[in-house]
Amino acid sequence: MAKEKSLFKKYVDRLIPKLQRLVEKVNDKRKDTRTYLHKDTSILRKEFKSDNKWEASSVNTTYIAADFMAFDSPVDIKTRPTVGKAFGKLPKAGIGRNLTESELTDLQIMASQGENEQRVAKKIADDLVFCNVGLDELYEWAFLYGLCWGFVGMPDIDNPENMMILDFQYLAENTFGTVTLGVIELDDIERVFAAIADNQDSCDTVWISKVALKALRQTRRARELVADADDKIYDDETTLKVPSEKRFVEVFQDEYECKMRVIDRTIIFEKNGQKIKRKPWADNRVIFTCNPTVGTFAYGQLAESRNKVPGVAYNLVDDYKLISRYSINDPSLVEKTTGQSIAAAIIEDVDQVYVLDSSRSVEKDGDAETADSEDLYITISGKKYLKSEVATAYNALNTGKTISATTSDDNVIKAINILSDEDEQKLYAGLVYYPVLKPASLSFAKTADNTGKTVAVDTNDKTNTPTVASEQAWITPTYSTTTKKVTVKVAANSAESAPKRTGSVVVTVGSKTATIAVEQAANT
Repeated sequence: MAKEKSLFKKYVDRLIPKLQRLVEKVNDKRKDTRTYLHKDTSILRKEFKSDNKWEASSVNTTYIAADFMAFDSPVDIKTRPTVGKAFGKLPKAGIGRNLTESELTDLQIMASQGENEQRVAKKIADDLVFCNVGLDELYEWAFLYGLCWGFVGMPDIDNPENMMILDFQYLAENTFGTVTLGVIELDDIERVFAAIADNQDSCDTVWISKVALKALRQTRRARELVADADDKIYDDETTLKVPSEKRFVEVFQDEYECKMRVIDRTIIFEKNGQKIKRKPWADNRVIFTCNPTVGTFAYGQLAESRNKVPGVAYNLVDDYKLISRYSINDPSLVEKTTGQSIAAAIIEDVDQVYVLDSSRSVEKDGDAETADSEDLYITISGKKYLKSEVATAYNALNTGKTISATTSDDNVIKAINILSDEDEQKLYAGLVYYPVLKPASLSFAKTADNTGKTVAVDTNDKTNTPTVASEQAWITPTYSTTTKKVTVKVAANSAESAPKRTGSVVVTVGSKTATIAVEQAANT
């Protein structure tokens, strides 16, 4: 249906040009004034994109010393830095609010009574502010989520069935885990600082959630850090008080000579009439940025801003949010307020963004360690490795730390957890784990099973094909290279009063084996 002028034109004409001031006035009245980091031009440069596309480049430059050289000798040419690029289309976002026919009737009655003009104006102003703030909330979510994770999914109302993914391509070599799964310690943070220094960078800001900071403040080293700053005397037996957030941040910033920004933001989304609260910043991730400006807030131009519909009231807020007010008959009369924009926060210079993620660490498998009486193996993320091979592969990384076949499982796990994602990927790429069988045991009825039951074989051995064998004549195993599964068939347990019987199938891949336990019911 065609858009028509608002039924409350005199109010709209008065209010919509003042929309920016209305938003500021509403924010000033809130006790919990919302802050929008994506609007802070010291954090994100604001940039118009005439082609409605974004691009982020990062230059991986390592500064090296010049050569001493003899007079009149040629200059040794050094390698140029590598340039990484991420790019894509800017997503289009939209939000709307309707006044139904019955609500319109009520407002028109109020408008006809002169003393109610302020209430009518407030209702219209609320809708205008709602659409403007709704877009602000979306972009704040997208900025914080994108900075935290290195990518973000944005709705694109031109393609409502699909989410547009903006991937800023964070570097595996700049991503680290914590020594202990799920726990962020100052030692972990200092390890990232050391990596930043090794890359000839310096940290400008540490971004951390309020929840993660609260847990960090409770750690012993955090308490000692503040106690030292406050010139307190203590020993290992002294119980130190948990520092306040304000005091800890002050001491942290002074000790490490970088800013700390604490994120405590909730965004409310609505889907199918249900309001959903979400936090854009993950408690398990700490982000280290080396520049005060982390990217660009890129915005484009809407087609409707160039082709405005006669009679529709418009206001372009913050250069990119087009707020409009109009009425339609579809099929009943509706008054609409809408907001739309083409924009996104783009994280740039990702070679100078570092990540500490406590959820990507591994932990010891206690059950597997107990079963390994000779301490020859180590189980990591459900996969069993020969510890001597892990030690060889780890030491080949030349990280400055070494382990051996006799290193305890706890210390092997700690050594792996301090690796960057890139080094961890290299470690596992050079290791072959023992075959993983799912399920690892099978049970059969007493009757013959000529169809058989299957077990999936997971192996990363690219050289050897799994083979299968059983020492029990009543068990017949086969392996399919197509399905990557073992099929186990059994003969009938038919002897009179035969008890339950057990057997096994050995799966061999190269020099590594795993066993499928097989049992068959008694003939009673």
